[in-house]
Amino acid sequence: MKKFILLISCFILSYVAFANDPMPEEIAKSLLLFREGILENNNPTVSDVFLNKKFKTFKLVDGTTSTVEYGQSKLDGNVYTLVINLLTNDKPVAMFKYVFVYQGSTTFFRSAGATDLATGKSDEFTDLKYKFEYLRIFNELKEK
Repeated sequence: MKKFILLISCFILSYVAFANDPMPEEIAKSLLLFREGILENNNPTVSDVFLNKKFKTFKLVDGTTSTVEYGQSKLDGNVYTLVINLLTNDKPVAMFKYVFVYQGSTTFFRSAGATDLATGKSDEFTDLKYKFEYLRIFNELKEK
């Protein structure tokens, strides 16, 4: 019985640790709002800006290679967290996080932040100025 409980516990922990929720189609196809409740001209969809992008590979001065990839994203109710990982020599070194709140036909870009995986230091911003800065970073990481 103890082995069975241990096996179930390991299964649950591995599922939680490696869960990756794909973005629901409702969120992907909804209009992206940068300011809550304000629909602006030519609002893109969430998919237009964030999904199915190919990322650049960077060769650093010391000869190492940095790559970017989608990480372990999470859905919690109407809140979706999109994670982008920065890897150096295939080792994760930083993580960018983009948080969205689905609101029917629109999705509000609630916050953005980053985590330095070496130090554990992280930040998260809801201010429009910083959200646009993280959007600029995302655009710099993806291939044109």
